[in-house]
Amino acid sequence: MVLTADSIRQLPLIAYTKPLAAYTVPLTAYRLPLTAYTDQSLAQAWRGLRRSGISLDLYGDLYRILLLGSNQWISG
Repeated sequence: MVLTADSIRQLPLIAYTKPLAAYTVPLTAYRLPLTAYTDQSLAQAWRGLRRSGISLDLYGDLYRILLLGSNQWISG
C-alpha cells in the first residue's frame, strides 16, 4: 500500500493515537520530601542558636517578633 495525502486522510485517527499513560510519569516521582529539608534546617538553626549562647528570653522575643511580623505581613 502506497501512502498518499488522500490515503492518509482516510486512515482512522486511532492509528495515530497512543495511550496517554505511556507518556505520563506519576507526579510522585518528582516530589521531594520537603518536610525532611525543613526539619533539618530547623534543627540546624536551633543548634546554631544554642551554640551562640542566646538565652531563652531572647528565644521568646525572637519568636514573638517573627510571629507578629508575619501576622502584620499577612494582614498588611
